[in-house]
Amino acid sequence: METQTDTFLSPPVKTSGLTKRYGARTAVDGLDIEIPHGAVAGFVGPNGAGKTTTLRMLLGLVRPTAGHGQVLGRPLAEPQRYLAGVGALIESPAFYPGLSGEGNLAVLATLGGFDKPRSRCCCARWGSPTGAPIRTGPTRWA
Repeated sequence: METQTDTFLSPPVKTSGLTKRYGARTAVDGLDIEIPHGAVAGFVGPNGAGKTTTLRMLLGLVRPTAGHGQVLGRPLAEPQRYLAGVGALIESPAFYPGLSGEGNLAVLATLGGFDKPRSRCCCARWGSPTGAPIRTGPTRWA
């Protein structure tokens, strides 16, 4: 029987032979990684190297073809047991430059399952002291 202590002693991310194939194309081939506690890690590589596919497997969005792994001491096959302790943003902008700050908060609130009045409350609390719309995106310097 797994205990909470076992979970804390396990590396936060560990895979062994993790593989993902789409038909004849292999996106991830036998990945073995172990990320220790306190490490900041990232994936670097060219397009098509398997970075996004690996993250999708770690988040339970796609099933591995072979191999196994764990996140926060829980098996990849049971993402419902670890996803509450994970935050991720895959292939999506951190903000939408064409929207105001309030508009971006509304999008994030919707994605997070919060209602629109809550995002307005946040904008009023941390928004522009003058009441002007908060803009996001590139800044033009004179």
